[in-house]
Amino acid sequence: MAGEYVIVITRKFASMGHAVAERLGEELGRPVYDRIAIEKLAGEVPEQETGTAPAPAGSAEAREEKREETREVKREEKREETREEKREETREVKREETREVKRGEVREAAREGWHLLRKKETRPAVPPEMQRRFDRQAQVIRELAEQGPCIFVGRCADRIVSGERVLRVEIAAPEEVRLKNCMELLHADEESARSLIAREDRARELWRSLAGSEEDAGQGAPVRLDVSYFGAVRTADILADMVRRLETTESEEDAVSGE
Repeated sequence: MAGEYVIVITRKFASMGHAVAERLGEELGRPVYDRIAIEKLAGEVPEQETGTAPAPAGSAEAREEKREETREVKREEKREETREEKREETREVKREETREVKRGEVREAAREGWHLLRKKETRPAVPPEMQRRFDRQAQVIRELAEQGPCIFVGRCADRIVSGERVLRVEIAAPEEVRLKNCMELLHADEESARSLIAREDRARELWRSLAGSEEDAGQGAPVRLDVSYFGAVRTADILADMVRRLETTESEEDAVSGE
């Protein structure tokens, strides 16, 4: 057990990284911790039964958790639409104000206004409660990693967990593949799928910003696998085989060095 790795998987929305993690967990016999599981352990989601473990991958409860994730994405879409309407109202007020000033003042006000708007949209202030949630979940992730070999998917585990026995993996997919996956899995039209992907990417980038930069985390480059070449199942099998070979080789080298 001492030679086995903690595996941390990063992925973008609709890249099938979650499916790869579930398959990998089954192949290696290791628990998989995703957003739902970590939130439960952090006390943020009520447990149906006190002390129950995270739902096994592929179980009815896990499928329901995925459906809840989908519903949450749609709720966030509606909230974002409301925020966009408010931003448009703000932009309209700004346009009306600039019409009343002289030409030079109009250009300066427009430059400053757009600068502030871009800054607000790309680097929004982090609510204090979000930072507290991140800190609680980061502590849960560290404690789980200390307990033994497991698999994390998302939740910035790649920037939270460190050590020699940590394997960082990035599951990637081209934009067109992510779009296709989103349309098929969520039964969405192309416009809705693009919107969902963009908003989910922004939300995840905001969450990742709480963990600092990769340089701050001091982590090396991850193993990167493009799921579009082989699909989620085959990609997970390739990764599982790589992990087994890596761990077996290291165990044999340790045995030789100990003779």
